[in-house]
Amino acid sequence: MAAGKHKAGAGLKMLTLYFRIRGILRRLLGREKTVYVWRRNDEYREMWAEAAREIGAEFHELTGDIWEIRHQGKFTRIAGWLVELDNPVVLRVAGNKILSYRLLAEAGLPVPPHLVFRLHQLDRMAGFMEEHKGRMFVIKPATGTSSGRGVTTHIRTYREARRAAALAAGYGGDLLIETLIPGEVCRLLYLDGELLYASRRRGLRLSGDGRATIRELLSTENERRRQDGKPGCQADLDLEATLAVQNLTLDSIPAAGESVLVKSTDTTLTDNEEIRTVYDENITPEIGDALREQGRLAARAVRSRFVGVDMITRDHRLTLEEAGGIIGEVNTTPGMHHHRNLDNDDKTPSAAVRVLEYLLEHGHSIEQ
Repeated sequence: MAAGKHKAGAGLKMLTLYFRIRGILRRLLGREKTVYVWRRNDEYREMWAEAAREIGAEFHELTGDIWEIRHQGKFTRIAGWLVELDNPVVLRVAGNKILSYRLLAEAGLPVPPHLVFRLHQLDRMAGFMEEHKGRMFVIKPATGTSSGRGVTTHIRTYREARRAAALAAGYGGDLLIETLIPGEVCRLLYLDGELLYASRRRGLRLSGDGRATIRELLSTENERRRQDGKPGCQADLDLEATLAVQNLTLDSIPAAGESVLVKSTDTTLTDNEEIRTVYDENITPEIGDALREQGRLAARAVRSRFVGVDMITRDHRLTLEEAGGIIGEVNTTPGMHHHRNLDNDDKTPSAAVRVLEYLLEHGHSIEQ
């Protein structure tokens, strides 16, 4: 028995080592599946320089990735996506997903059911899966990562969970397993408690006619897409999970005029490891007062002045509880590129302009 456990443990360590080496090779060969924020330096230089021009400020390069912006006797310094706001303790608190969940729950905000475990405690992981039998799961590192690194979603089996745990363990010892909460991902950007911007990764919604099944509606939608030269959207794990949480199947018949969210993303899920959320729609005007307040409370729970609150919800016009949603993460030093080029109104200042104006208003005085 002991020999069997030792062999299983050695196998897990080898799997973790494999994922680490795979990640290193992907970085060296330029084959990473996503463009992480720290690789967007040119984009951020352009964004901040553009924001400076809009308000008549001076943009100076101190180094290739550190810039100083001056305006009306004040200046601020920016390094890529990093700005001079939250202190290191706040950053560390927000970066600890276990602590963040606890603080959010204490503030009365919904978070997903979750459990902390380590790689040698897969029995605890298995117990959590049994307790929530019939659900899909997410496994991620508990601290120190962002941008989807080490995260696996739509897990159904113990074997998939074991593999996901090995991937996550490459980023740290403490791991999180939580129930998958299907819905659209929305990021609400707050600055000192004020909502600046809200972006959404738009899902796939189908409108019922009272006769056709969801399967038939999906087929009609895909035919329309093919005629427009666009890729279709197939039934996948995302569709299965999104329908199941609403007690629906492909054979369900939505009522006439009923809009049904059938997928949390408008693409076909072909992989479930380290998927990066790409926001594609500005929903700032549609955020209701109640949800806006829930985001503000989340920012306050971690004491962050500048934060992106990630929510998963089936309807961003309702409270999280009403829409069966949760707060998935609070992101200090939030990536501003998530809110760039989504504006529907040229008259509305961009998120970068509003942040820059605030930084300069509260910035350092230029010595005469």
